[in-house]
Amino acid sequence: MQLLSRDNTQYTFDPAHQPCMKVELGERFRVETHDSRGGRMKTLADYRSTAPDLSQPIPKMNPSTGPIAIKDVHAGDTIKITIHSITIEQGARGYVVFIPGFGVIKDVSSEPTAIFGELKGERIEMETGLSIPLRPHIGTIGVTPTNVTPTSLSGTYGGNMDCRFVEAGTELYLPVYMEQALLLVGDVHGSMGAGELMTSGIEMPATVELSVEKVQGVKINGPLLRKGDELWTIATAPEFQDALNLASADMLQFLQDYAGVSRTNAAAMITSVCDAQICQSNDRLFPSIIALSVHKDFVPLFKD
Repeated sequence: MQLLSRDNTQYTFDPAHQPCMKVELGERFRVETHDSRGGRMKTLADYRSTAPDLSQPIPKMNPSTGPIAIKDVHAGDTIKITIHSITIEQGARGYVVFIPGFGVIKDVSSEPTAIFGELKGERIEMETGLSIPLRPHIGTIGVTPTNVTPTSLSGTYGGNMDCRFVEAGTELYLPVYMEQALLLVGDVHGSMGAGELMTSGIEMPATVELSVEKVQGVKINGPLLRKGDELWTIATAPEFQDALNLASADMLQFLQDYAGVSRTNAAAMITSVCDAQICQSNDRLFPSIIALSVHKDFVPLFKD
């Protein structure tokens, strides 16, 4: 099985980047990922020296591994990325960061602060005495859009969606913009609540096992996630309401196209059976990201 080292780090989705690895459709492969500061923050003393320079047009945030070329995939295709596993090694260290003025509660600390933890068994034991169940997911995963885009942002191509449902056993569907897709993966969290309300999950290095297939007869406007019995549309916008509107509009179109219902019935389904979930809360660092779900039984194409 091919393995791409975390040494192949990018801070942008860039059409000019050359692939670091090429895989066949259906081939399983593994990708090593860094934590959100590239493995450079070992103690609180490293906080300032490893902090991204937010004054730069492209601050070094969310290092992502790749790009990975998917053979026989072309612009205009839809791909399905299956997440087979997310492995964090025993003893791996992670951290939560608090930045004054950021997060939904902005006065947790007057100084930049980090709390470190270590994976022991199936729990992350934090140095403050907290014990957090391991629940890893991929924060940043996406294909390359046609323009240079920081890995800290998200959009119709995927990116830094911070959706905690992007975990082992799920399938992520994405529209393709470039030849061979040019996939990037990074920013794994050992655990994170929906919304990443304090701007940080438990940032940890990991190894992810994936495979990619091309999906015939499906066209989508942005990320679509299948987790168990649920299908989620995921949308990004500067403000919460705009992201919710986009996720709802994508779901409305998806239901019309693939549930075979009228626009009116699709709207009735959204208000009757769909659930909205915050992925990323609106803050000064990131836009809002919203996911909207529907049970797969309403969409015959996705019935098992």
